[in-house]
Amino acid sequence: MEEVNYQRKLAAIGWPYNEKPGCCIVLGEDVGHTTYFLSIAESNDIMGLYEKTTKLWKDVGFQDLIGDTHNELYSLWEELFNHDFALPFIQPRYTPGVISITFAQQIIMKYLTEKKLVVTEWVQGNLPDYLLQLTVEDSEKAKPEHYPAMIALTYALLEIEKNPVNPFDFDDEYENPHDAPNGIEMR
Repeated sequence: MEEVNYQRKLAAIGWPYNEKPGCCIVLGEDVGHTTYFLSIAESNDIMGLYEKTTKLWKDVGFQDLIGDTHNELYSLWEELFNHDFALPFIQPRYTPGVISITFAQQIIMKYLTEKKLVVTEWVQGNLPDYLLQLTVEDSEKAKPEHYPAMIALTYALLEIEKNPVNPFDFDDEYENPHDAPNGIEMR
């Protein structure tokens, strides 16, 4: 497979809900605006989700981390890890709780068809079954927050769609915008 030159990478978190593990999803966008599903990690608890998110940040790299900062689990995350993780959360573009399952499914399907969301075999093999196989009954009585991978993927796709990369935002000294220092560091 050919090396992809990403103009940005971002991650999004869906918090654990009941028996469904929390999820961190990493997407990359190339200069042609094709979106790549780079990685996924899940954990049933905040400590595990933090460790897996940190590992993804080190291994895959991403500049933005999107998650619902109004969720009570975010407060716990901040309390436990505020001194370790220097990457701040970005509140999602759409207010959590306003996104319906139907809307989330439509955004995901739009990228799978029109925008060419590229999903590797490894990622595809690690996706939760519910991500694209919700029944009508599920759609009518649940919220996307009840499906952490779905809400994380929706947050990330909406960030790509609603906040396009401006190539003029980067320092001309660097050929690749992601070579420029961005002040993100692990302490």
